[in-house]
Amino acid sequence: MSKSKYNGVDPQEIIEKYGVDTTRLCILSNVAPKSDRKWTYEVFSGVISWQRRVWDTVNSFIQGRTDHIPLQCDEEKLKEYEDHIYQFHNECLVKVTEQLSKKFLINSAISRLHSHLKNFKKLPMDVLAHSHQAELALADLIVMLSPMAPAFASELWSAMKSAASRTTHHNWDLGVLDQCWPLPDQDFPLSLECCCDISSSTELD
Repeated sequence: MSKSKYNGVDPQEIIEKYGVDTTRLCILSNVAPKSDRKWTYEVFSGVISWQRRVWDTVNSFIQGRTDHIPLQCDEEKLKEYEDHIYQFHNECLVKVTEQLSKKFLINSAISRLHSHLKNFKKLPMDVLAHSHQAELALADLIVMLSPMAPAFASELWSAMKSAASRTTHHNWDLGVLDQCWPLPDQDFPLSLECCCDISSSTELD
């Protein structure tokens, strides 16, 4: 695109149509920061669809909690779900932290969040509502999303805290932008040096 050739894209028109957060997600998720970009509006549909799925997942969690949906599986099966969630949650924390703090591949970090969300869609609604690990992983997903889409993440956070159990490491009295960056469990076997570089007391800018 060239200003002299008048073939550029007016940012204001795009922001007015799609909003700041969706536009930012579109720009950050489409290509790597140093790669050439071929601008297309087609990527917006995918970004909007993903945002809708994130919202639907948070809404399912809230609905399950507020409607007091009973747990359908036994404690042994719930433990299996908890272990599975623990695994994909910590893997996501490791990879996203690495991609943002070491490799600076924001598009890869966002892609990892996409994969992270797919794992929630495989959980029954009663497990999503009753699982401590699911609540922790979903809250951390919103925190990791907040640097790229702060307004959207703030809305998600405000909605989720109405049903949160307050048993996670998050401070639900503060907004999502004031949360500490989530780090993987110290006992998680997949270690990562970059995770040690980010203090657990550091707040998001």
